[in-house]
Amino acid sequence: MRLLFILLCFSHSVFSQEVNPYITSNIEPLKEIKDIHKESIEEEVHKLKSARIAIMDYALIRKDFPELITLTDSQIDEFILDQVNYISGPQVLQNKVNSDIPITSEKRQAYRPPEHGRALVYEINKDNKKLGLIDVKGAGGLAPSHASHSDGLMTLGEALREFSYEKMMTTVIDHTGITNKVVGSYGVIYAGFDVIFKDGNRAPAGFYLRQAHKRYTAAENLYIDSKGKAGGAAPRGNGWMTRVWRSKYEDLLNQYGIWANTNYQGTVHNDLFDFGHYIVRKDLPDTKYKLQVPFDTWGFDIEKGAEVAPTDDQWKYSKRDRPWIWSHETAQSFVKGKANRHHVWLNHYNLVRPVQDKLEKVPRTYSRSKKFKFKIKECQVKLDTRGK
Repeated sequence: MRLLFILLCFSHSVFSQEVNPYITSNIEPLKEIKDIHKESIEEEVHKLKSARIAIMDYALIRKDFPELITLTDSQIDEFILDQVNYISGPQVLQNKVNSDIPITSEKRQAYRPPEHGRALVYEINKDNKKLGLIDVKGAGGLAPSHASHSDGLMTLGEALREFSYEKMMTTVIDHTGITNKVVGSYGVIYAGFDVIFKDGNRAPAGFYLRQAHKRYTAAENLYIDSKGKAGGAAPRGNGWMTRVWRSKYEDLLNQYGIWANTNYQGTVHNDLFDFGHYIVRKDLPDTKYKLQVPFDTWGFDIEKGAEVAPTDDQWKYSKRDRPWIWSHETAQSFVKGKANRHHVWLNHYNLVRPVQDKLEKVPRTYSRSKKFKFKIKECQVKLDTRGK
């Protein structure tokens, strides 16, 4: 029903809009696997038989892979599928956490950096020339199980939510004027099989394609407390930021109504990635009305009298907010043939475009960003005409 409403409200011209007009606030991706981590492990992966593209950010792909500029969108779809449409061997060999996975006889090599439990990194090649890397989340694990964060997979709805959340966060980070950036997403692929949850329920599996980046592992991550001394929390990996950086981002993003329960992950340069636990709230005391990400689009329903407490499970609200619900509805419709890629696009457009429209009318928050001890884009300040 919601898809029909979307189609009635927006014309076909929507599809000509760019997915991400703020790609200058995405990182410059790494090009060599050794730059991600010298201990990355090479493994053999299997080509999927029934995968298909759900959504793509062609502008970001062409920026990061200029050798593809002359290709049409459909040719890029075909090229990307040929490069990353694979799943790990251990994922194929079991059917407890997923349905049977249709594969072909074709195989290739991929890389698994340390602490990339459900992600693989692929070297992208064209005409015997190495073009760069793509990091694919949900591409299978080494020991799939129903233990927490161990199934090796990602649902298609989860991947679509992450795609839209990244574009929204890139819009916000661009508006803050800070020099830090966001790890951009190239697209989402329907993998052609189901994730099976511990309770027996199922959901379509998806791949989330993003820029290659380096993050600190638990062994590498040194925590610095607010006084600048080593110590504080026990080291955690997967890009878990230091206390100082988590606090800075919390202060900065709370102005926009964005809250991650202090769980901010970033690259070695403190550029943001992984938004699965982020939520948009309307009860944060530091949120500025003019900056508030629209709660009616990005928020969630709260029981009467309930509050969002810092002690809550970080997934409690992110797995029932409107982006999660709408993205999963769209995923199911896409897989069942009741929706096509235009519908997937419109779901994304309806989420992200209102944020872009709102912030384009509001001067960037340079002074506030400086207040929270972020470096800002000084050259952009001189050229910025917003609010003038």
